[in-house]
Amino acid sequence: LLAALWIRARDPEAAMIVMPSDHSVSDDALFIDRVAEVADAVERSPAQIVLLGAEPSEPETDYGWIDLREPSGKPEKTNLNRVLGLIEKTDEATAKTLFEGGSALWNTFVFGGTVSTLVETGREYLPLLHERLVRLERFLGTEHERWAVGQAYQFAPRASFSRELLQRCPTRLAAMRLSGAVSWRDLGTLRRVIRTLGELGMQPGWLATLPQ
Repeated sequence: LLAALWIRARDPEAAMIVMPSDHSVSDDALFIDRVAEVADAVERSPAQIVLLGAEPSEPETDYGWIDLREPSGKPEKTNLNRVLGLIEKTDEATAKTLFEGGSALWNTFVFGGTVSTLVETGREYLPLLHERLVRLERFLGTEHERWAVGQAYQFAPRASFSRELLQRCPTRLAAMRLSGAVSWRDLGTLRRVIRTLGELGMQPGWLATLPQ
């Protein structure tokens, strides 16, 4: 939300893409092609926040899930799906139900939206955080900007973007399916890092020092 405010102060008509840094994808080119399609979808539907979902390969409980409705519009004209809801780090039974249902996706947390939509969504669902961040606008582009950003980070109330914002506004969300030709994994745990290295045939020296 801070990034959206910062960009909006410079270009109120801008859109942005959020891309977490701890992910592994099997095909960079195909992945970026799909990210570009997310950007195009945001341009066509500026009131929506467009999530990129990955095809699940197992009923993973440590990932977020996107529960889908029907496709948004005619299949030949769009690859967006309506979102029924988001589920964060669920229990085994729910993950199994979502996986076996065949329509839910893993939430990669790659998403796009116009800065105005993101800021307005923050204002509606996280008003205390919004009020703290919006005060920054008077300082942006001035010599006091760095100080003001530091103050915002220090004193703003903490909130989970996924649970306290995205989960509460499913009607504003749409989801795009990452190509099945691209495998995706969140590298947020050591177990997944080791698994990915093994699949890539990589055996760095530090791996041998870990407890088995």
